[in-house]
Amino acid sequence: ACLDEPETKDLAEGFGTPVIINSKLRDGSLREAARKRNVHTLVFEGGEALRFNESVIRTGIKGCQSVMERIGMIKPGEARPKRKKRETFVAQSSYWIRAPHSGSFRIHKKIGDQVNSGDLLAVISDPFGSETFKVESFRRGIIIGLSTLPLVNRGDAMIHIALFDDSGKVTEALRDFD
Repeated sequence: ACLDEPETKDLAEGFGTPVIINSKLRDGSLREAARKRNVHTLVFEGGEALRFNESVIRTGIKGCQSVMERIGMIKPGEARPKRKKRETFVAQSSYWIRAPHSGSFRIHKKIGDQVNSGDLLAVISDPFGSETFKVESFRRGIIIGLSTLPLVNRGDAMIHIALFDDSGKVTEALRDFD
């Protein structure tokens, strides 16, 4: 979400996920077009390619219901019982690690792991396993997304890392989040 507007920030915090990325609007994007019409937008990213994940689906539905309550579409508690308030952490930026080579890869980390600059995140190998390429983090942060497909093409997005002031607190919150 672009958190420059207080209304959008309130909706993002109310969605109920432990991590929000303050994502600036990009020229020509759907979010920019919506903002020009004074429509507040949030983008929920969760799950993995080619699979349904019940936990992620439930999180998205609960988040949508929470936003619907905040904007008055439904009465509080109408769609679901109140859930306990959790701390939300805002990342002012994030970056994707992209595959430096094509091949099959083994991931060495999981979502929620804290990483430091230079940490080994994954290894990509050629079809015979004779040539390997290390995939390392550029900066300290927390893994908030990753590809679980075992094959990558050069340039594919593999690992999404968010940058926080206090990574330790965020890691705890992600472990506790269901």
